[in-house]
Parts: sequence; structure tokens; C-alpha cells
Amino acid sequence: MNWMRGLKFVGYAVVSIVALFVMMVLMAQTGFFPVFAGAYDERKVQITDCSDTTKGELTVGVVDSFSKSYVGLSRRESLKPNHGLLFPYDEDKSHRIEMRNMDFGLDVLFVRADGTIGTIETLEGPDSFLEYYLTYDSTYAPSTYIVEIAAGWADEHGVSTGDCVEGLSGNSSSQ
Repeated sequence: MNWMRGLKFVGYAVVSIVALFVMMVLMAQTGFFPVFAGAYDERKVQITDCSDTTKGELTVGVVDSFSKSYVGLSRRESLKPNHGLLFPYDEDKSHRIEMRNMDFGLDVLFVRADGTIGTIETLEGPDSFLEYYLTYDSTYAPSTYIVEIAAGWADEHGVSTGDCVEGLSGNSSSQ
């Protein structure tokens, strides 16, 4: 009968470990267990009408790892003026953005491989504490690059689909 008691103990241990793992995943997903991404390299990009008119210039942090992609702009109170985040991808396909633990809304520019803006979505910031931690807005569209900027920036600068984003690839500069 001692072997049955040992088997029962092993069963409880396995269930406890699985439950702990599930709790940690849920805590990371909701933001109760923060994930740290480190510093972002920065790059300057320009948004133009695809000819001579510059509509705006941005300093963007470049997402170059899973943790930076997961964290994104989470847990920031705001963005500096004319700042944002750039998500470069290897291929032009449908990519998803999630606003996890965000205090402010975002304009999300889905940019094709040739640098043209294919889709612009505005995601609203949370209205309550529960929405901040338990729900989040998301969107997806075909793109090779995604640029996140403060909500309203695109309208303020007259940015629309078909405009071009220059400076998406190339060397980053730490600042």
C-alpha cells in the first residue's frame, strides 16, 4: 500500500505543476505577471504621399524579438510626440496586433512590402480597470510591416491608405 500512497503523491505533484504553469501563462497574458522586453533600437521613418510631400516623420522603436513583440507599447502611459513602434516581418501576410495593458489608443498602419499603407485601424484605449487587465482590442490585416502610433496621429497628419512609409528597412540606431 505504500506504493499507492507514492503514486497518489506523484499525481498531486503533477497536477500542482500543471496548475502552476497554467496560472503563470494566464498571468502573463493578462499582464499581472509582467514580461520585460529590454531597450528598442530606434529608426526614423517618413510618411509621404509617395511623391514629394512629407506628411509626417516618426522615431520608431524596432521590434526584433518575441518578447518585444509581446510587450509592444504595454504599460506605458503615453507616447512621446511623433514616436511609435515598428514591427517588421519576413513576409507579406496577415499579421495581428493586440493592445494588451494599454492606457491609450493606437493608430495601426499595416504597410505592404513596397512601403505603401494598405490599411489603417484605430484601436481605442481601455475604459475601465477590468478592461485594462482582462480584455484587449486587436486587429489584423495583410502587411510586411506594422507601425503603431498614438491614436489620432494619422488623421492629424492627413495619412491615408495608399501613402508611403520610407525608412522601414536598413540600419537601426540606438538612441
